[in-house]
Amino acid sequence: MIDHKLNLPFASMWMACLDYFHNKASRMAAVCAVYGFLLLFAPVAVGQVCSHLLKGSSADIKFYATNGYVIRQIDFRSPYDFLFFVHHRLLKIKESLAIHEGHTFTVEDYNTSADVVKTIIESDNAFGSSLAKISVRTASIENCQESVKTIDVIYRVFTTDPMSLAKASPEDRRTIVEQPATASAERSTDPSYKLQPGLGYYYSALGGGGDFLAKVPGTFFSDFHISGYGSSSSRALIAQLNGSRSSQNPLLDRLNYHLSYSNSEVPASQMQLTKNSLNLRFVGFSRPLEAHTAKIMLRYGTSFEKGIQQSTDSAIKVPQEVIEYSGYNALRIYAGATSITRYSEASVSYGLQVSAKQFGEIDFVKQVGDATFSLRFPGHTHSPWDLQMRLTAG
Repeated sequence: MIDHKLNLPFASMWMACLDYFHNKASRMAAVCAVYGFLLLFAPVAVGQVCSHLLKGSSADIKFYATNGYVIRQIDFRSPYDFLFFVHHRLLKIKESLAIHEGHTFTVEDYNTSADVVKTIIESDNAFGSSLAKISVRTASIENCQESVKTIDVIYRVFTTDPMSLAKASPEDRRTIVEQPATASAERSTDPSYKLQPGLGYYYSALGGGGDFLAKVPGTFFSDFHISGYGSSSSRALIAQLNGSRSSQNPLLDRLNYHLSYSNSEVPASQMQLTKNSLNLRFVGFSRPLEAHTAKIMLRYGTSFEKGIQQSTDSAIKVPQEVIEYSGYNALRIYAGATSITRYSEASVSYGLQVSAKQFGEIDFVKQVGDATFSLRFPGHTHSPWDLQMRLTAG
């Protein structure tokens, strides 16, 4: 309860304020209003100070246990709480704690709950999964209402994967920027399967399809991904097995490998062009290298593809020099580096493709170079300035 009784000096001040308000008003009235507000609600603020925690000693917590304080509220505060999957996970952590709202506060349950929060935050993929993950957790008692003997237990959680963008390709980082909620959820959760239907307009015909991702039991491959779309005039199908390995070698900290099959058929003039191919590729990442104010990561990979290209249902006579059926082999290699500082990011990549109808004969060579640079200028909290540049040649 708030005591609204005022002593004589305070009452005199209020009378003076009211008199001045009726006669002169304006500026002095505003000052009086602020004074009155602070006067009335100062007892509330005083009542919310945890007087037995001012020393910062853990022994002071026992005061709230021995005097039968009740937990009014348990709250988690995180800068990423606006993301649904983070908010949902924090609620699940709250349900698993030894302390509960409306129950009497005990030191043993308080300490046990703090250990539970620490363990989950460090191990849960919803709060980051890379080896460079940093996590900070604090537990505190706040808003102590000594008149009714209630307290609030507040957990502040902050986690980050500082090198997650360095391991991503420029295309992955573009997805993160354009679809932040979806990309963050997919990268930070670990579902057993995912199904995403789709509907679209392909080559003057309405069609549909979808994506399906499922975990694969075993040690070599981790998941299976199939994506298919089709209409009355075209179709496309990609099926892929994915796996990953880690090592102690600083130049090959992580290796991703993929085995995929693709099939497509698209219209072209008065014929259908079909393609079938089998692809095996490896992508490696180095351990983050410290260099003055930047962190540098090396990326490299290779792939081998074997396939068949052909035309079907030809209603016209094709020129003699055009091959209607052709097998092919393709070897691709690429290397790149990514550098990240506090306000900038730079990425350089180079790729080479060599193709041939038969082994030992080179029929086609393609080279591509790509460089990106982004710079962020410090601004207000919600209005930073970004500069992005990209150059691609081949």
